Amino acid sequence: MTKKKIMYIIIFILSISIAVTLYLIHNSSKNMRTIMYFPMDRTILYKRVETSLTIETVKDKNQLQLLSRSQTNKPVSFRQDISLLYRNDHLINVLNRYEQNVSSIKQIAYDPLIQGKYVAISFHHSENRQNQVILGRDLLSHDDLSLMPLNNYFISFRKPETPSEKVFLDALNTSLNRERLKMITKAEDEYKINPSSYYIIPLSELVKYQSVPLPGLTKEKTYKVISQLWEGLYKNVFNGIKISEHHIEKSTGSRMPIVLLSKQSTHLYILLETAKKQLVILKQQIH
Repeated sequence: MTKKKIMYIIIFILSISIAVTLYLIHNSSKNMRTIMYFPMDRTILYKRVETSLTIETVKDKNQLQLLSRSQTNKPVSFRQDISLLYRNDHLINVLNRYEQNVSSIKQIAYDPLIQGKYVAISFHHSENRQNQVILGRDLLSHDDLSLMPLNNYFISFRKPETPSEKVFLDALNTSLNRERLKMITKAEDEYKINPSSYYIIPLSELVKYQSVPLPGLTKEKTYKVISQLWEGLYKNVFNGIKISEHHIEKSTGSRMPIVLLSKQSTHLYILLETAKKQLVILKQQIH
């Protein structure tokens, strides 16, 4: 083999090695990216946040569309939006997107139409890095939509306007509340948690605590608690629910988390139940 051919082979091998290394580095950093809480950057303002559920026609077929978008008043070092979509309190879809040096993020997903109550919750996250200091700004948005079957199509509504819609939604809410109570009772039985010592807040109700503080907390502390809560949820829902050191279950089919906020304002618990009905509890200290 001539020296020239050997040189070509060496160059080819080096090129492949570099390409593989760059690919692994890119995907490694991509997989390692996670949501983290940082102190509030008051210079970052959200011009728009939106989560919406609508019925749209896609390729001559009606589907449920989940739209999530947000825009800050300026490009920031890092933007990330995550959306969780639940049907009858069970997780059916997750959206996640992150970008660098942008102000806007938009995501769309489609799901088949099935009767039930849909709830979508989005966490809009921003980070700005200046002079080795990282500050952030977070905001929540959400939407809900109920689909009631009628003959060969669905009626969609957010608030019931007819007697039949009210009966349908009341029955659904009664069933969902019963299942939530089972989760809380299981936490009491298995982990000896006394529910009367906590404020009970389903994940879907956290949105309202952006305008008013959580019980017993200041508005500033509320912001920090909710942001840290979503940091934990991202790690334990989007990346799978950690059952043990070597066992992680996919989060699809898991129930909507329930937050138990200590009435002493010292900590909170996040109740997670997998699709196989195994209860997992995360604890978050409040400082």
